[in-house]
Amino acid sequence: NKIEFRIGNDVEAGFEGSLAGKPGINIVSGTGSIALGKDLYGNTIRCGGWGDYVGDEGSAHWIGKKTIEVFSKESDKRLNRGLIYEKVREYLDIDDDFEIIDYVLNKINKDRTKVDQLADRLNTLSPLSTLERGFSIITNSNGDITNSIKDVKLDENINIILKDGSLEVKILEIESKVKKNG
Repeated sequence: NKIEFRIGNDVEAGFEGSLAGKPGINIVSGTGSIALGKDLYGNTIRCGGWGDYVGDEGSAHWIGKKTIEVFSKESDKRLNRGLIYEKVREYLDIDDDFEIIDYVLNKINKDRTKVDQLADRLNTLSPLSTLERGFSIITNSNGDITNSIKDVKLDENINIILKDGSLEVKILEIESKVKKNG
């Protein structure tokens, strides 16, 4: 009564469960990150799964660490200050940028799950979150994001991205919101 078994990791189980063993790619991105792909001939390739000190690009922890890194670079102006700088200061309720060191080392003791929470907070800045809240993203014929009538022309085709798909629309009329005096 032999029972055959094989020990693997979550990406292998996810691959078999989601693709039923057929060719494709399964990506796991959560506290860690790993991907497994299989071609038509049964050849497989794995990418990631190295853990937070070696790799794990794309995991919540990696995104949280990158957030802290970008914040420090925006703080000392190696990068232009932007939304990450503002949101980290707001989220951590810090007045002095160097307070982030105390936060990471003493308040959360480099706790992986607490660092991951920074990534979760940044999700609100994602364009995908904007779509989920009922907004759309409009790109002009060059693929540039536009938020002004000045960025489009009559008879131009634009793309409107919604949470569940996109629309290609032709500009038939442009009306300015600015009211004229008189």
